[in-house]
Amino acid sequence: SGVAFSDLDNIKDWRTILSNFHVCPFVLKVDGEKLRFNTIEHAFQYGKLALVDKKLAYSLTMDSGTDLGNGDGLAARMARKLIILDTDTLRKWGSMSKDFMKKAAIEKYKQCPDALKVLKYTKNAELWHYSRGEPPIRFTHLEEIRSKH
Repeated sequence: SGVAFSDLDNIKDWRTILSNFHVCPFVLKVDGEKLRFNTIEHAFQYGKLALVDKKLAYSLTMDSGTDLGNGDGLAARMARKLIILDTDTLRKWGSMSKDFMKKAAIEKYKQCPDALKVLKYTKNAELWHYSRGEPPIRFTHLEEIRSKH
């Protein structure tokens, strides 16, 4: 990683800490209610499912006490298949999903100092999210969070 990012050399699997699947519990206020999530992925899937079924969405929170809510990010990602969203709901989620993701990330990094430290160690690098079979997405929301801390 070169001298510029030498701080990252000492952190095993540092990229996974920046992942939405990284387990670091945080509280996120959603519609006036404080909810605890194990990962950003849990919060993200909660936001999507809550548009259709609040009770099912609640199972993604740590507060629910469910295996899903206390599980890892992969379990949360699989929850996206619990409900098929209709076209209008998908459109609504599409218009709000980036802001929801950013809000969840802000809280994670505010409440998880070790994760924030790793984010800061990336200095001014562009941060890209790679997902199999999909084009990479630049996570500018993480770059913004980094620049404000």
